[in-house]
Amino acid sequence: MTTKTRGTGLGLAISCRSAQASGGDLRLGMLECSMLPARPVRVALLVVGLVWAAVIVAWPEAVLGLTFDDSYYYAEIAQRLAAGEGSTFDGLHRTNGYHFLWMWSCALVFASGLDGELAMRALLLVQVGLALGGVALALGGQRTMARTGPDGVLAAVTVGAWLGVPMVGRTLVNGMEASVVCLVHGALLGVVSGGPSALRAWSGLRCVAVSALLSLAILARTDGALLTPVLALWWLGELRSAPRAYVGVMVGPTVTLGVFLAANQAWFDTPMQVSGTLKRVPLSAGGVGVLLGCSVAAAAVGWASRRAWSTGWDRLGSMLRTTGFYGVFCFVLLGYYTGLQTFARQWYFAPHVLWLTCALFAFALDLAARARSDRPDLPPVRALLPVGGIVVLPLLVAAGVTAGQLTSPDRLAVRRADRRAAAWVESNLPPGTRIGSWDAGLIAFHTTRPVINLDGVVNDVAWLRAMRAGTAGERLRQEGVAWYVNHSLYEDGTCVSLVDALAVFDAEAASDLTLVKAWDFEQRGRINGQAGGTHAMATCVMQLDPGANR
Repeated sequence: MTTKTRGTGLGLAISCRSAQASGGDLRLGMLECSMLPARPVRVALLVVGLVWAAVIVAWPEAVLGLTFDDSYYYAEIAQRLAAGEGSTFDGLHRTNGYHFLWMWSCALVFASGLDGELAMRALLLVQVGLALGGVALALGGQRTMARTGPDGVLAAVTVGAWLGVPMVGRTLVNGMEASVVCLVHGALLGVVSGGPSALRAWSGLRCVAVSALLSLAILARTDGALLTPVLALWWLGELRSAPRAYVGVMVGPTVTLGVFLAANQAWFDTPMQVSGTLKRVPLSAGGVGVLLGCSVAAAAVGWASRRAWSTGWDRLGSMLRTTGFYGVFCFVLLGYYTGLQTFARQWYFAPHVLWLTCALFAFALDLAARARSDRPDLPPVRALLPVGGIVVLPLLVAAGVTAGQLTSPDRLAVRRADRRAAAWVESNLPPGTRIGSWDAGLIAFHTTRPVINLDGVVNDVAWLRAMRAGTAGERLRQEGVAWYVNHSLYEDGTCVSLVDALAVFDAEAASDLTLVKAWDFEQRGRINGQAGGTHAMATCVMQLDPGANR
């Protein structure tokens, strides 16, 4: 038996054993491969995972504090998919306002028999595993991450502290598609950076793996389609020397995107998700400025990644050289969401957290190496103590501060009020009552009454067209929507935001609204259309006056 060990890149240990049996032409081959980062990293990620799992299980309001209202869009559609009702949020209209891989992951959880908040906790636990798995694969693709001595331990602790910051972890674990994005992109980073950088040196299997992961990136989140042109430009200089590898990598995601667009057009009458189309805004002067700024930053990352870094920052330089294409992608993504979309949501930036995690780890390794070099007279652990204070202590402080923000009663007030309103609807309105809501996720999840999403994110494309044509009010009348539930600015017993939002669709109907029930609370900070401060709000149940002549 012969054994060959081939270093495939920063912490990605791939060991392959070939066995040959003598006797005639009979030959047996066995390939055993493992893709793991160094042990300190595995231990750090395990500890982080256990801490996050404990929070999810033990914190009574984890399903409110860690999720977003949009998380319940996934949960409600997934429940209906599992029940055989099809791709619908309200049971009335078909929608494609979600990303494929995470939606079907959610549907599997609900199909297992779990429901309600127990299912939401299960989804969050699944996300912890997916997100940390993606980080492990990304770090496993870096040769500098294989350190197991004091330097590697310090860097692993740094990564653990970073991922333990609640606002960082919540970017990946939140009920949205971010954890699947992290897993797929982490695997892509591991495979691309875990071997020869030149395409001409790639094996056919590696080309197939990267092509498949680029395809999955599109299904994990549609903006993953931007990875393909970024890599096409990144490797453009190798098109002549390795045309088969180049084309082989690009063909999978190109076909996947084409099939995805065609299937959406056939099933939902629109090639793209209705949610993404709704959030896109016309290009403005400010948007052009943002796009230009992010383009310059992307070009700078690409340029720096192609250059050798000075001695003393070798590991960070190595990380940038092997993952520079992904840094370019992150800045392209930043420009897209801040320049061409209405709102940049926290979960959009899972790729940025992933790339920063790799950069932070490499940076900590370089700092550790410099500290030991500066103080060769000290034992390694003592020499590294100042570095721990520089990189770990601020992260621990950030963890404490953001943990307080995440669990503050003020921040949870709106979610509690929405849940109480949904319980009231379930107990007091007849089955089948059609309800309109703009922030419909949590409310719909906690009632069996059909809740129609009026901002259009998980409605059908016909609703989007009605909004743009100014006929949304007519459609609401035709569908018999007479009740509205939403959180709103609350002034002098009036649900100001709710009334104003309906007036955009139907001014006459807005004047006929009657407040039936309200759960008031205070909200601090910035809210849509309002400056920072303390705002009087309420989740309101309102009814159209049944006696109005409309």
